[in-house]
Amino acid sequence: MRLTRWAFESGREGRPKRKRWLFLAVTTILLAAGLGYGAGALVVAIEGWVNKSPAPALVAEVVLKRIYVDGYEEETRETVTLPSEEALLERYRDWTLVEKSPRRYVFERHIKDISPVTKARGYFGLLDGSILAIFGGPPGEGDVIHTFYPLDIKRMESSLPPEELAMLQRGIRVTNLAEYNSILSTFGEFALEE
Repeated sequence: MRLTRWAFESGREGRPKRKRWLFLAVTTILLAAGLGYGAGALVVAIEGWVNKSPAPALVAEVVLKRIYVDGYEEETRETVTLPSEEALLERYRDWTLVEKSPRRYVFERHIKDISPVTKARGYFGLLDGSILAIFGGPPGEGDVIHTFYPLDIKRMESSLPPEELAMLQRGIRVTNLAEYNSILSTFGEFALEE
């Protein structure tokens, strides 16, 4: 390239290269700043997402006690994971909370029926010869489910036919709430005063 005297004297021969270098430098700086800002925005977005993640879940042991009219208590245990205590209480809203600790909740429900055990194999009978009780099988063979009250056997012998007292001594099968209530009312009048 041949420079004219005017270009040489005026110093214009280096300007096109300087402009190109200046353009490249400014573009590089702006691009680096833009990428840096974008990375910063990405970091801020990730931090916001992490901070907005749900609170730690409540992990607790839940004990559910079912108490039947015949005195039988049935208990089930489960471990639950829920977002909060409020969610746990809402889940068991039909139950009564009777005990609470940080990781254990005990709920009760009174069932207005006889227990499945009594329905399956329940017998009214006498414990120790004079205490009205429900057994999980014939008296003497099954476990005691619930005891009620001592009976006045002498009064029963004088008031009831002998076969009714003998039936009670052998065991009277009970399968539903109506039978349960009928037997209690029949023998309740012979309860000894304490």
